[in-house]
Amino acid sequence: LKAKRYGEGLRVLKQMAGYFRQSPGLADVTELMRTTFRELYLNDRADDMPPVRAIALFDEFRELVPTGPDGDEMYRKLADRLVGVDLLDQAAQLLDHQVDTRLQGVEKARVGTRLALVQLLNRQPALALAALKKSEVPGIAADLSHQRELLRARALADLGQPDAALKNLATDNGDDANLLKAEIQWRQQNWAGAAEALARTVHAPEPGTQMSPQMRQRVLQWVTALRLSDQRREIAQVRRDYLPFMNATSEFDAFNLLTNRTSSGLIDMASVEEQIKQAENFRSFLGEYKTRMQQTGLSGIN
Repeated sequence: LKAKRYGEGLRVLKQMAGYFRQSPGLADVTELMRTTFRELYLNDRADDMPPVRAIALFDEFRELVPTGPDGDEMYRKLADRLVGVDLLDQAAQLLDHQVDTRLQGVEKARVGTRLALVQLLNRQPALALAALKKSEVPGIAADLSHQRELLRARALADLGQPDAALKNLATDNGDDANLLKAEIQWRQQNWAGAAEALARTVHAPEPGTQMSPQMRQRVLQWVTALRLSDQRREIAQVRRDYLPFMNATSEFDAFNLLTNRTSSGLIDMASVEEQIKQAENFRSFLGEYKTRMQQTGLSGIN
């Protein structure tokens, strides 16, 4: 253990506990096992190990995970680390075990929501829906319930059920929901529907301030959808309203091309691919989650 050969050390201790069950020193052996495991997974010593080895050792000695908050914290930290290095299968197994065997009430719903997100990132939408279903409990707070409905809609869309997904979002007019609606309709090439949803997410900046890069991207996505659906009057209005904010930005050339009156009819997307590729490549619903997780870890999302 002093040499940081934790797996070998824990195995020797486990052998000792098995062979010398009547020894008066047994309590010291088992206490050293528990202390070592806590140091690894509660006090972050396992961060010095490769993540695959860390999860393998955790699984091998899972009986040492304490009940209660300390054990839940071990699961949280290890899941955050696994997702951070894209070990999504392993993270999903860890969270699934926690939902199935350890948690009750709202905490079960919270971790089940994280599990659903991991399954979506892992391109397993059916398993994401299953995670939401089995972690459904009474008394979920409004913000967590809202997050779960967004994930449910994304899973339905990924399963080839866009109409069901949009129906799930019908009464939600928040920015997150409208961005997801736009993404779903963009995939369907329903440009008018995408434009309508994106319009609800664009907000002019406060007087005297600049528009954020994220908001400029939304404007560019919006006018692209308007142009593809040939909504010329709306394009002209967007140009009047947002040209001052798009001037002297990296998005100006694409915005100018898309909103210029001299470009009649639908544009040839291929001919201006380089200029509007950022609009076509949505900063997707799951992409937003990835950005948040890079900043706060998986457990920071709810």
